[in-house]
Formats: sequence, structure tokens, C-alpha cells
Amino acid sequence: MPAADSTCSQSIQTNGTLIDRRWCDLFRKYNVDIGLSLDGPPDVHDSRRRTRSGSGSYQLAMNGLRLLREAAVPFSVITVCLRKS
Repeated sequence: MPAADSTCSQSIQTNGTLIDRRWCDLFRKYNVDIGLSLDGPPDVHDSRRRTRSGSGSYQLAMNGLRLLREAAVPFSVITVCLRKS
């Protein structure tokens, strides 16, 4: 059991595609730190981040971002920068 003066935090990194209002409520309730993976505009993001069906995930990720904002869940964004191939 942690000492009385210790702290604990929870963080997740997500592509945002499955975020919904229930997830946002849980994140806010438990003060979970969220990192959202977003790699730029749709053509760049979708060229690297695809769903299992093979389609681009940009619109799904942006929907997750919108829901986080609407629910006032703080989040950060990480981006992978690669040379154009």
C-alpha cells in the first residue's frame, strides 16, 4: 500500500478513434492524462494511421479530439514526423 504522502497518476496514449462521451466522463472523473496521436492534416495522417479495415483514421481521431474538448478533458497531442516517401 502506498505511503500517505505518495501520489499516483494515470496516463494513456490513444489514436482517439474509440473515444466517446462515456470515455470522456471516465477520463474526467479519474483525472486521466490523455495523449492523442495526430500526425497532421488528413492526407498525412491517413497515409500512416489506418483503421483495421484499411481506411484513414483522421476523421475518427478528430471526432475524439472534439469530444475531449466538449467534455473539458485536458489532453496533449503527439505527432510523428517522417520524411515524405
